[in-house]
Amino acid sequence: MPNTNLSEALRLASLGYPVFPCVPGEKRPLNSNGCLGATVDRDTITVWWTQTPNANIGLSTNGLCVVDVDPLNDGSPNPWFGEWIDGLDDPPKARTPRRGIHLVYSAPAGSNLRNTTGKLAPRVDTRADGGYICVAPSCTANGQYQWTKELPQRCELPVLPQWLFDRLAGNQFANLRSVDETIDVQSRNPSELSATSTSSTIPNGERNSTLASLGGFLRRGGLSETEIRAALYAANVQRCVPPLDEAEVAAIARSVSRYEPDEKTQAMAEESAKYPGEPIDWPEVQPLPIGLPPVEPFDPSMLPDAFYGWLADVSERMQTPLDFAGVGAMISLAGVVGRKICIRPKQYDDWEVVPNLWGAIIGRPGLLKSPVLKEVTKPLCRLEAEARNRFADDLARFEIEHAAWKLRQKQGQQQRNAARNIDDTNDNHDGDNNPIS
Repeated sequence: MPNTNLSEALRLASLGYPVFPCVPGEKRPLNSNGCLGATVDRDTITVWWTQTPNANIGLSTNGLCVVDVDPLNDGSPNPWFGEWIDGLDDPPKARTPRRGIHLVYSAPAGSNLRNTTGKLAPRVDTRADGGYICVAPSCTANGQYQWTKELPQRCELPVLPQWLFDRLAGNQFANLRSVDETIDVQSRNPSELSATSTSSTIPNGERNSTLASLGGFLRRGGLSETEIRAALYAANVQRCVPPLDEAEVAAIARSVSRYEPDEKTQAMAEESAKYPGEPIDWPEVQPLPIGLPPVEPFDPSMLPDAFYGWLADVSERMQTPLDFAGVGAMISLAGVVGRKICIRPKQYDDWEVVPNLWGAIIGRPGLLKSPVLKEVTKPLCRLEAEARNRFADDLARFEIEHAAWKLRQKQGQQQRNAARNIDDTNDNHDGDNNPIS
């Protein structure tokens, strides 16, 4: 009987998407390290789904951005999808067991997007670096995941639209309106601190994070826990739908008050308070550039000839850049050489310098940096294991010889003591063995 889930997991891996097994019928990871263990290695995937043929398929979203649109609480379609469908660029789509939608994009290079909950809209979440989704033909108690538009090769995946990226990577206080509209930090008056914009409600799922952001801003402005708590109480009642319990709001105020106020924020607020009639002309917030500077290509000729075939094979099997394996191998070699080789910088001088070789592998999560380093350091680990075994043998031999030496020492001491006793006895008797008086 064909293993459908295994075939699909291998197909996704061949397209460049790292996968891992989840508990059959659930979304919980089945492997020990979850999405951190996601891989495109066919042998590992085959072992996983041979052991558990009906395991659900988890797909790591490192380097991706998946928009997860769930229906509203009453089961009706989420209006966000219909409102913004024209700007979504028709990416690969999947229908989830709860009648939600997954929209799969490639994250912009260097963006380092993280998972969000309700940041785009109520019941619209995202999964990015550090997250994962379940994919077809996985199923739960509510039904099965189904692709309505299949995934292409990973390199052909459409990039997240700029307007979506701007909303996900924008100012974390954007949903609190501007500082001028929400709070006069210098008033220190709880009734004024509560003057938040009532036109912007905070829905269930965003209440804690939004109030925590607001409280953090107030704390950086130098407000006390009492003042922060009063402001959060008012914002909770006026904007949260439904409002949180007062004890939970007090806990948020207490938590953010543990941090020290920010001197720069305080100074700006105090300066603005000197001129209450003149509004501050805040500059437009400029987004950080998301492009990465060009990296010099790795030159394979820098590798020793004896290493090249081995490292090329490692890179080919693991589908990783050659420089990952090359850097790890050269640093390992330098560790073995140690201080055995030195450099004489001057031609007519005996001054010697022992060089230190340093290296680093830089890449976003999911690029198999750690597995590559583990692979290329295996020879060094083997040498260390052999050295440890030799040391253990030598130590055991030494302990045996030391114990034998101590036994000989003890026996020799006993013999010397016995001889000394005999000599003392002879000194106290005459030749006929009569005691000398």
